[in-house]
Amino acid sequence: MTSLRYLMLSVLLMSLPACTANIPAQQHHFAPQVSPDGLDLQIYCETTEVQCDAGSHRTEWRTEIDAPPQKVWAALTNYENYPNLIPSATSYKIVEHNGNTLVIDTRGRQIIKLQGRVRYTEDPEHFVLKWEKVKSNINLNSGYWELKPVDRDGRTITEVFHYVYSKPNIIESAGNMIEHLEQDEIVMIGKIREIAQKE
Repeated sequence: MTSLRYLMLSVLLMSLPACTANIPAQQHHFAPQVSPDGLDLQIYCETTEVQCDAGSHRTEWRTEIDAPPQKVWAALTNYENYPNLIPSATSYKIVEHNGNTLVIDTRGRQIIKLQGRVRYTEDPEHFVLKWEKVKSNINLNSGYWELKPVDRDGRTITEVFHYVYSKPNIIESAGNMIEHLEQDEIVMIGKIREIAQKE
């Protein structure tokens, strides 16, 4: 009987993919916010529990911006302006730049004083920006941005997707770091929208 249980457990574990989503930990449902041109302005956010080397939480933000991806990309890759976009950030300073890879020293404020180093890898041809924390006084995490051009009634708009993988420790979980992260990213995307949509 014991052997049968082990066999069943082994089959179950082998059937799991490398990174699999389970029941959503937190999901935000917003009332639609639609522009006169029919553009969905709402920033949607969902956090899902995952089993993945990248982390135990996967958070996705998505929205539409009424501007071509080139303008959104320009705002997104202006790293030293991040303190004006992210409420918890106080300083972003580029310390290395090698081709499409940059390393940035970051400082911030939160429950504990945040400081660390982030590596960004740019793919401007496909509008994909990958990043990972390589040094931090909080648990490391990683993620990426993806911008997709969409034709909307003869004009090009941008679908924005942002994914973050994180694995908060006990202190960070007690301090609701995931919730702080969610709110920071919503503010950031909103400010990127304002910059990109300026004439």
